[in-house]
Amino acid sequence: GIDWFSLALDIEIGGEKVPLLPILTAWLASLRSLRPADVAALPDTGDMHLPYGDGNEWLSLPAARIKPILLTLVELFDTPHLNSDGSLPLHVFQSASIEQLAQHIPIGGGKRWRKTVEKLQSFNGIDDYALPKGLQATLRPYQREGFAWLQFLREYGLAGVLADDMGLGKTVQAIAHILAEKEAGRLSSGKGANRVTKPALVVAPTSLMFNWRREIQRFAPDLSVLTLHGLDRKDRFSQITSHDVVLTTYPLLARDAEILKKTTYHLLILDEAQHIKNSRSKGSTLVRELKATHRLCLTGTPMENHLGALWAILDFLIPGALGDEKQFRRRFRNPIEKDQYEAV
Repeated sequence: GIDWFSLALDIEIGGEKVPLLPILTAWLASLRSLRPADVAALPDTGDMHLPYGDGNEWLSLPAARIKPILLTLVELFDTPHLNSDGSLPLHVFQSASIEQLAQHIPIGGGKRWRKTVEKLQSFNGIDDYALPKGLQATLRPYQREGFAWLQFLREYGLAGVLADDMGLGKTVQAIAHILAEKEAGRLSSGKGANRVTKPALVVAPTSLMFNWRREIQRFAPDLSVLTLHGLDRKDRFSQITSHDVVLTTYPLLARDAEILKKTTYHLLILDEAQHIKNSRSKGSTLVRELKATHRLCLTGTPMENHLGALWAILDFLIPGALGDEKQFRRRFRNPIEKDQYEAV
């Protein structure tokens, strides 16, 4: 997707350029118990000997050059999945880790990556973003912080979770965020006759449909709302790109997914996001197929019984950034839940 880039490292063997990452990741995969602390303990001087080719050949590589690469790989991933060309897919939020690597080896290209790194390096805290003028609500201090958090995520091109207890106003914070995006002109693209609305799609439990519509009408009457619910909702499918906010429910995703997937949304918001905690459920699969520039989750229970539920939410927000479910279990969940291991 738009938030991903790739990293390729090459070495020259016998006059031929060879991808280095497959060699390093194969060695890491052979040491499944390896953790960042283990790599940090490797010697900083001398040579490291790694198997190459069919296993009968060995490469002698300077530890001072290779150790930072290994440390970056094992900090980001358990066993990285490489692209077919031997490059490593990385999410934009992992840019800072690659910048650390660039202190040890020269890395070229990646103008967008470097721009993101510069922005993250100059980050001094979340700004107090101005509330939208059309908001007809007075936000409490913690709600203003939540609104600023959502605006920060959008500005930096990140996805995230707004997690707070029930009844503390997560909905009004999200509505203020949507309204701010409309007033800034980000719920549409193009100009004149080519102008296209890119609405915010909210997926919520059926029981909250009325609440969402009522609170939008109360706090942000300037937002036009389309509710896709009921037997006659198919008659309203053609109006999706004519509204600022589109409301639908988790149960209806299975029926309406093909229609919803035709639109690219500015925002995709999952309310009560713990509904996708089972990553193998149909609903969890379908929401991942929806196209959106920014993804957000609202929930009072980001983690209920185990870390796997939190992984499912974060994997929806930033697919692949924490590895697949098996990798996450081996790298994080088991060491934390079973071994009470803190340094993961």
